[in-house]
Amino acid sequence: MLGQGQIGMDSERDEIITRINGALKVGNSTQHHVRPHLMWEAGEMVTHLQPSDLTTLELAGLIAVLHAAHARVLGGPSSTRPTLTIAPMEAAAEGFQSVG
Repeated sequence: MLGQGQIGMDSERDEIITRINGALKVGNSTQHHVRPHLMWEAGEMVTHLQPSDLTTLELAGLIAVLHAAHARVLGGPSSTRPTLTIAPMEAAAEGFQSVG
Protein backbone atom coordinates (compact mmCIF):
# COMPACT_ATOMS: atom_id res chain seq x y z
CA MET A 1 0.00 0.00 0.00
CA LEU A 2 1.42 3.38 -1.02
CA GLY A 3 1.52 6.21 1.48
CA GLN A 4 0.55 9.80 0.66
CA GLY A 5 4.24 10.76 0.31
CA GLN A 6 4.86 8.07 -2.31
CA ILE A 7 1.74 9.05 -4.25
CA GLY A 8 2.88 12.68 -4.25
CA MET A 9 6.36 11.69 -5.44
CA ASP A 10 4.89 9.54 -8.22
CA SER A 11 2.74 12.46 -9.35
CA GLU A 12 5.70 14.86 -9.27
CA ARG A 13 7.88 12.35 -11.13
CA ASP A 14 5.21 11.87 -13.81
CA GLU A 15 4.90 15.64 -14.25
CA ILE A 16 8.68 16.03 -14.59
CA ILE A 17 8.83 13.22 -17.17
CA THR A 18 5.94 14.76 -19.13
CA ARG A 19 7.62 18.18 -19.18
CA ILE A 20 10.99 16.75 -20.25
CA ASN A 21 9.39 14.68 -23.03
CA GLY A 22 7.43 17.71 -24.27
CA ALA A 23 10.52 19.92 -24.23
CA LEU A 24 12.53 17.31 -26.14
CA LYS A 25 9.83 17.10 -28.82
CA VAL A 26 9.86 20.89 -29.26
CA GLY A 27 13.67 21.02 -29.29
CA ASN A 28 13.93 18.15 -31.74
CA SER A 29 11.37 19.43 -34.23
CA THR A 30 12.49 23.08 -34.33
CA GLN A 31 16.01 22.86 -32.94
CA HIS A 32 17.64 25.74 -34.82
CA HIS A 33 14.62 28.06 -34.60
CA VAL A 34 13.96 27.69 -30.87
CA ARG A 35 17.57 27.62 -29.58
CA PRO A 36 17.92 31.40 -28.96
CA HIS A 37 14.75 31.44 -26.89
CA LEU A 38 15.77 28.33 -24.95
CA MET A 39 19.18 29.88 -24.24
CA TRP A 40 17.49 33.03 -22.91
CA GLU A 41 15.01 31.03 -20.82
CA ALA A 42 17.72 28.79 -19.35
CA GLY A 43 19.79 31.86 -18.46
CA GLU A 44 16.80 33.43 -16.70
CA MET A 45 16.16 30.27 -14.73
CA VAL A 46 19.79 29.91 -13.67
CA THR A 47 19.74 33.54 -12.51
CA HIS A 48 16.67 33.07 -10.33
CA LEU A 49 16.94 29.49 -9.03
CA GLN A 50 19.21 27.91 -6.46
CA PRO A 51 19.49 24.15 -5.82
CA SER A 52 17.67 24.70 -2.51
CA ASP A 53 14.62 25.91 -4.50
CA LEU A 54 14.22 22.48 -6.15
CA THR A 55 12.58 19.34 -4.86
CA THR A 56 14.64 16.18 -4.58
CA LEU A 57 13.07 14.78 -7.77
CA GLU A 58 13.73 18.05 -9.63
CA LEU A 59 17.36 17.95 -8.51
CA ALA A 60 17.73 14.34 -9.69
CA GLY A 61 16.16 15.19 -13.05
CA LEU A 62 18.36 18.27 -13.45
CA ILE A 63 21.51 16.27 -12.69
CA ALA A 64 20.51 13.60 -15.21
CA VAL A 65 19.83 16.21 -17.90
CA LEU A 66 23.02 18.21 -17.28
CA HIS A 67 25.33 15.22 -16.85
CA ALA A 68 26.66 14.97 -20.43
CA ALA A 69 27.09 18.75 -20.83
CA HIS A 70 28.90 19.00 -17.50
CA ALA A 71 31.32 16.24 -18.50
CA ARG A 72 31.85 17.91 -21.90
CA VAL A 73 32.64 21.29 -20.29
CA LEU A 74 35.10 19.68 -17.89
CA GLY A 75 36.90 18.40 -20.98
CA GLY A 76 39.31 15.59 -21.60
CA PRO A 77 38.71 12.36 -23.45
CA SER A 78 35.35 10.81 -22.64
CA SER A 79 37.03 7.88 -20.91
CA THR A 80 38.70 10.20 -18.38
CA ARG A 81 35.79 12.54 -17.70
CA PRO A 82 34.38 12.32 -14.20
CA THR A 83 31.00 10.67 -13.90
CA LEU A 84 28.51 12.24 -11.52
CA THR A 85 26.69 9.76 -9.35
CA ILE A 86 23.51 9.71 -7.34
CA ALA A 87 23.92 7.63 -4.22
CA PRO A 88 20.69 7.00 -2.31
CA MET A 89 21.22 6.53 1.41
CA GLU A 90 20.10 2.88 1.14
CA ALA A 91 22.63 2.19 -1.61
CA ALA A 92 25.53 4.14 -0.10
CA ALA A 93 26.88 1.07 1.67
CA GLU A 94 26.55 -1.02 -1.51
CA GLY A 95 28.32 1.41 -3.85
CA PHE A 96 27.32 4.12 -6.29
CA GLN A 97 25.32 3.98 -9.50
CA SER A 98 26.25 6.17 -12.43
CA VAL A 99 23.73 8.65 -13.80
CA GLY A 100 25.16 8.62 -17.30
